[in-house]
Amino acid sequence: MKPSDPSAPAPAAAAPSAASAPFFAVSLPKLAIMSIFSFGLYQVYWFYRNWQLIEKREGRDFALMARALFSVFFCYRLFARVATAGAAAGAGHLRAGMLAAIYVVTSVFWLASDWGLIIANLGVLPLLAVQRVANRVNANQAPGHDPNRRYSVWNVAIMVLGLLVQAASVAYWKWALSV
Repeated sequence: MKPSDPSAPAPAAAAPSAASAPFFAVSLPKLAIMSIFSFGLYQVYWFYRNWQLIEKREGRDFALMARALFSVFFCYRLFARVATAGAAAGAGHLRAGMLAAIYVVTSVFWLASDWGLIIANLGVLPLLAVQRVANRVNANQAPGHDPNRRYSVWNVAIMVLGLLVQAASVAYWKWALSV
């Protein structure tokens, strides 16, 4: 075995990746836009990715898809984990209970209203508050991680599809109200 050369530069440390961040990294504008244009499907993905990172970090086996699909039952637990991490990292205060209540109300009651689409879109507001703290925790614990600001081809495809569905929905309601 050859002794190392003391004059040789030290090997570069691997840059932290988004996977090394404790929570799912996504910019606030991207979270809002993707949530609205995907009719909430991006929110399911957001919950899934956060629970996936928590599962890996805690070494526990979570039913990831169930926690994502039935987020109204598990949102408080996720929000509380972000709040705890945020407080420990000095990344801001988060009222997990209040935000979970708002999320549940907007997720459940949009079906019972003529303003359903607007109420459903309001469901992203508590996620934005949680993500703001999660992004600060990520920046603190994984400096240099990918903040996930760019839109992928899949993101754009989902937004285009969402626009088409929203346009069809508006056209249908205009037609239905005129008949």
